[in-house]
This record gives sequence, structure tokens and C-alpha cells, in this order.
Amino acid sequence: MTNKCVYALAAICCLLHPPQASVAQEEAPQVEEQESVFEGQRCVSSRPIRKTEVIDDQNILFYMRGATIYLNHLPKPCNRLSKEGRFMYRTTVARLCRADIINVLTEMGGSVGIGRACKLGSFYAITKEDVEKLKAPLEVEPKPIPPAEPEEPGTGGTGETDVSEQTEQNDKSQTDEK
Repeated sequence: MTNKCVYALAAICCLLHPPQASVAQEEAPQVEEQESVFEGQRCVSSRPIRKTEVIDDQNILFYMRGATIYLNHLPKPCNRLSKEGRFMYRTTVARLCRADIINVLTEMGGSVGIGRACKLGSFYAITKEDVEKLKAPLEVEPKPIPPAEPEEPGTGGTGETDVSEQTEQNDKSQTDEK
């Protein structure tokens, strides 16, 4: 590779990946501007992530330093994510973005293996109250069962043969066979 190519490549890399901010600036979570209320944020800095929590196969919480919590809603369900409850990711620019890949970590005979790969979705800043609502079991009110329709006189009900009538028919057919 010629020196011109090396310099051009270095210049492109600097434009695409600017030098990291100072340590003091990295303490606060760095996020890109929110695109819209419905689209969420495209990226978050990975350095201030304290912990993650899998809610289900399509939702992950990212707890950041400074008490910020992000919900990442994956574009598609990630099979076995909630069952395994853990995943890994790799970054080269110290941030996680929509469409970055995570891998479910699976238990394989006493050791941990890399499982299914899934894409991240947008990041949504949420409150502790929102987290509690996400974790709360769904409250589904049972629907009342409507009463059975009244039988019309002389129809015998549902059109099924009465058990005593079936017994008489069975007895009669057994007698005819003898």
C-alpha cells in the first residue's frame, strides 16, 4: 500500500470515528439526538452501562451510570433471550446502536456458548416507574361466560343423544348380534 493510500485511509477513519472524548466528558452518558418520540435514540455510549436486564425475547433494559435507564425494543423477537437471560455484544467505537448485533449466551453442558444473533432496536429513555410497569404481570380480567341458550321444548337440547338413549341403543344392538 502506498503512503498516499495509508494517509487517505487514516483521514477517512478519523472522519468516521473521531477521537474519543476526555475521561471527564465520558462520565455522562453520550447519546445521539433523539430522532422522534416513536423512533427513540439511534445510539448510546457503551462505557457508562452498569448492567443490563432482559425483560423478554424482545425487550432489554440498559442501566447507565447516573440513573438513566434505556429500554431497547428489538425489531424482532430474539429466540431464547428471555430463557437464557444473558447476552453479549462487541463494539469498536464504544457505543451501541440500532441494528448492532447481540448474541444470546447459552448454557451448553456446564459451559457458556454463543447462541442466536439478534439486532438491537432503538433506545428509549424510561423512568423507574416505567420499569416497574414493564416487569408487572399483565392483569387480564376474565370475561364473563354468557349463559347457555335456553332449550326449545321437544328438541332434546343440543342435538346430542341422551346418555340413557345411547345405552338403550347399545343394549339393543348387542341383543341383535346374539
